Amino acid sequence: MTSEVVENEFEFYSKAEKYWKDVPATVDGMLGGYGHISSIDINSSRKFLQRFLRDGPNRTGTTRALDCGAGIGRITKRLLLPLFKTVDMVDVTEDFLTKAKSYLGEEGRRVRNYFCCGLQDFSPEPNSYDVIWIQWVIALPCRPAAQRHRGHQGQHGSGGGDHGRCGQQRLPGPGRGP
Repeated sequence: MTSEVVENEFEFYSKAEKYWKDVPATVDGMLGGYGHISSIDINSSRKFLQRFLRDGPNRTGTTRALDCGAGIGRITKRLLLPLFKTVDMVDVTEDFLTKAKSYLGEEGRRVRNYFCCGLQDFSPEPNSYDVIWIQWVIALPCRPAAQRHRGHQGQHGSGGGDHGRCGQQRLPGPGRGP
């Protein structure tokens, strides 16, 4: 039974990786053909997130955020970079992370790391993020990965609501060599 579960999990993530490799590296591609809802989504997400960033005893920090299933950086660019000093991005598709470097423009300098791996293989250091943003991708059956990411936020960190795999690998950011 255990080997069957592992094989099915491996098969699931392999299929997910293959699927995302065929998706165009565009906002429309990241949203499965629903690019026209991007602004509505960003505005709603900003309102949600700002509730945690207000002053108060349980205020979330604004130093570092993680964008899970980051794709080309739609959330990083329009939601996280305006609110946080630095952002790390993790995505299964190397082409998306490569495209993100141009899509993000000048603000992309504040992206510290581009991690190319599936969330099931990603284990950030404890307390390394004020916010871990997991949106759209959380609908996929990747719950064990989401559970692992709990506790990797700071004391008052929070997590918010695109994928699957390529061995954890840090890609060089702008101005950084391999």
